[in-house]
Amino acid sequence: VFHRPLHLILALLVSAVLIPIAAYAMGSLFFGSNPNLVCGIVLEYSVPVAVTAFMWISMFGGNGPLALTIILTSSVISPVTIPLTLKLLLGATVSIDVPSMMQDMAFMIAINIFIRCTDLTSNFYVVGFFLEVSYANAEAVEFVSKFSS
Repeated sequence: VFHRPLHLILALLVSAVLIPIAAYAMGSLFFGSNPNLVCGIVLEYSVPVAVTAFMWISMFGGNGPLALTIILTSSVISPVTIPLTLKLLLGATVSIDVPSMMQDMAFMIAINIFIRCTDLTSNFYVVGFFLEVSYANAEAVEFVSKFSS
C-alpha cells in the first residue's frame, strides 16, 4: 500500500476534503437558515472512514490492506482534519477552539490507536484495532459536538 500510495492519497482526499465540502454545500442549500444543523451535517461527514467499510470491502473482494490502511490513517489524522474542516467551512458561523480540540483529540484518538497497534503479537490485534477505531470515531463525534456550540 505504501509502495504505491496513490489510491490511499485519493481516498483520504475524498473522505477528508471532498465529502465534507459536499456535505457543507448540501446542508447550506437545504438548511442554510440553521447553522447548527449545517454544522452537524458537516461534522457527520468529517469523521474518519468507518470500520464497517472493511466489512463491505471484504464481502465484495476489495483490497483489504488498502481498506485497513485508509481506516487507520484517516483515524490518526482526524485530530487535525476534523477541527480544520469545521473551522474552514463553518468558522464564520460556529465558534471553534481549534488548537484545544486538536490537542484533546490527539490524546483521545491518535495516541491511543498507536499504543494499541504496537502490540502486534496479540491474537486480538485485528479485533482490538476495529474496536479501538470504532470507539475513537464515537469519541470524536461526541467530543467535537462540545466545541461546536
